Amino acid sequence: MKPLIAPPPVLLVALLSLAPQHGGPLAFAPRAGSSVVKQLEFELTMSEPAFAWDAGELWNLGGPPLRLSTSLTLTDSYASVSAGRPLDWMRRVDATSGKFEHGGRRRDVVGFFSLLGCAVQFERRKDEQQFARTLAEGSAEDLHIEDWVEDLDLRGFLPEGEVKPGEKWIAHGRPVMDALFGPSEMGFLGTPRDQRTETLVRDVLLSRFRELGDKGLEIECARSRSDEALEQPGTKIELLLEDKGVLDVTDTINEFLQRMDSNTFDAGPVSMEWKVDGSGSLMWDPTQGRFESLDFAADLQLEFTCSLSATPGGLRPGSLRLRSVGVGKWTYRAKSAE
Repeated sequence: MKPLIAPPPVLLVALLSLAPQHGGPLAFAPRAGSSVVKQLEFELTMSEPAFAWDAGELWNLGGPPLRLSTSLTLTDSYASVSAGRPLDWMRRVDATSGKFEHGGRRRDVVGFFSLLGCAVQFERRKDEQQFARTLAEGSAEDLHIEDWVEDLDLRGFLPEGEVKPGEKWIAHGRPVMDALFGPSEMGFLGTPRDQRTETLVRDVLLSRFRELGDKGLEIECARSRSDEALEQPGTKIELLLEDKGVLDVTDTINEFLQRMDSNTFDAGPVSMEWKVDGSGSLMWDPTQGRFESLDFAADLQLEFTCSLSATPGGLRPGSLRLRSVGVGKWTYRAKSAE
């Protein structure tokens, strides 16, 4: 029997380079000239609100839930990348879907279909952090491309420096809002002017809550200890969201009612109280320098309390309380374009 011969160092290095490499750097660094296809899906299900008049107990109407589902398929093509962000790239909208469902009825969110077939060129302005946006393909009518979010790469979840398995950090503010709500927000940005209700929801209600989230939303992130058990190269980032608060939305609600030409009642002080508990995971591919998948879900509880000085049908003034619970689910997937 011949003795085993140790492989030469060059061959050993080559063999090791072919093995799955786990725990690579958490950095956004796709190759210049590469393209990534992203499937971004979001579903929100909220119960029909239970309500109480004055100090009474909450009454549950027992009706069907309201469901919003959105889906975008995008191709981002990076011409140049530096310092953890693209400098020049194009985003093309390949497929879209946005639907409201309630009680067996389904209605399209028209704005999502306005995006289909559009492509926007993002170009870094010299000596500035902002990007100029130019419509390269499609129609510019009602697209609001100047408000298209930059970061749909989930870069906002990454730590500022190196972290070891098990270490934690906080992702917060606008980058998190862009990651979770940017794809759905794009559909509302594309809403035509004649879709009056949707434009009011976008311009009055969603804009206020966007401002709030840009300032205060925080998600705890942790580099998983289990990277070595993964079948494919990659780094798992565990996400945890626990948030609650109270916000005075009197001006926002009254502006919405006025723009809806609703003169049937006046809302006095209106407060919104919320509680959110969510968890999930982000898979980062260090070999490609981009995200691979995001799976995240959150339990939601919303409660509105307001005083009404005049009511529909001539009811006496009083205090109204509404409560709704639900679940939000995010399912994102990314792959290199063929």
